[in-house]
Amino acid sequence: MDGRKLLVYRNLNGHPVLGRYFRLWEAKEEEGESLHAFLHSLVMSGETLRDLLLKEMVRTENPFTMAVEGDRTVMPPAWKEVLQNDLGLLQAFLSEERFRALLEQKNQPPAFLELFRSCSTDAPRAALGAFFQRLPPEGPGEEACLDYARLLQTHGVGEFALYDAFVLDREGRMEPIEGFRPLAWERLYAYERQKKSLYENIRAFAEGRPCHHVLLVGASGTGKSSSVKAVVPLFRERKLKLLQMYKGQMHRLPEVFERLGDRPFKVILFIDDLSFEANEDEYKFLKSFIEGGVASEVSNILFCITSNRRHLIKEIRTERENDVHLQDFIQEMTSLSDRFGLTLFYEAPDQKTYFDMVVRMVENRGGAYVEQELLKKARVFALKHGGMSGRTAEQFVKSYLGGQMD
Repeated sequence: MDGRKLLVYRNLNGHPVLGRYFRLWEAKEEEGESLHAFLHSLVMSGETLRDLLLKEMVRTENPFTMAVEGDRTVMPPAWKEVLQNDLGLLQAFLSEERFRALLEQKNQPPAFLELFRSCSTDAPRAALGAFFQRLPPEGPGEEACLDYARLLQTHGVGEFALYDAFVLDREGRMEPIEGFRPLAWERLYAYERQKKSLYENIRAFAEGRPCHHVLLVGASGTGKSSSVKAVVPLFRERKLKLLQMYKGQMHRLPEVFERLGDRPFKVILFIDDLSFEANEDEYKFLKSFIEGGVASEVSNILFCITSNRRHLIKEIRTERENDVHLQDFIQEMTSLSDRFGLTLFYEAPDQKTYFDMVVRMVENRGGAYVEQELLKKARVFALKHGGMSGRTAEQFVKSYLGGQMD
């Protein structure tokens, strides 16, 4: 086996762990030193060898994998040969029997075999691992290459295939959010009508049916952002992703659409707590991409935006209420907010709803309570922490169950 013979996945040779593993089979380094350097780097990676190799295969995003991901036509013969070459080599590198033989050959403990075995359950790696397990001992044939192409078309390639959520950084890179664990959908209390509307709209989007860009409006702490994030895992099998942007990044919308528009993923562009002042013009980028603009021509990108204000206008304090520029700005903002086909309002909860939230949260966490005492403390906590809201209820319950109440 020689990793240098890889063509599509040649980049794996440069990986700090996998490169060492490939070189072990070349027998060019001093055996003991190279093996232990490899084992050290593998342990430090926090992954098993099989999981790591499958992960880096999925992550590989180059002209070949991108073309296969997006093209469902017949694969050219030369491409099949190239892919067949790589799949055969990778099949060998993914062989547990070969890894066991390597350990025995170099007098390593049998327990080290656990450093090889897969424990990942994410869909892309699980599907890829199952694919290699189905390959016959003699290696992949032409049909296997076509199966592999279909696998890439189903799950996608690159980091978007591995992660649910991303954030756009200052340089415009889409950085994955490691450990994205939003609040579970069933733990979003109250606002059932809003949740149902959001769910059905995102479901239509994920299934490729007509849907609307969404504006979620309401008081702070009412669950607008949590609702958008919580809906993403519900449609993971439909390859739904979330990309969070910020107001100051509106000028990057063209490149975001260019990079994502032809991918097989459904992407929620999420902008939290958005509002504009009269001297800001970032809204023009957003407006040009919503209804009637570029966004209407791209079926796999949907805006979900939260704001404390219905028309996205920050509080205006001016003595020139009749200023023409100001009136034009207000009209522009009204026009922008009206372009969202679905607007959901999240009002601050009344006392009864707030108390219901608190009781349900405590019960669902298995906490014991005396209702009258609990609600009295919840009311005092809200008075000290900005008023009654879902966020306040969550904070109170954590303090209450953690024994941090006065």
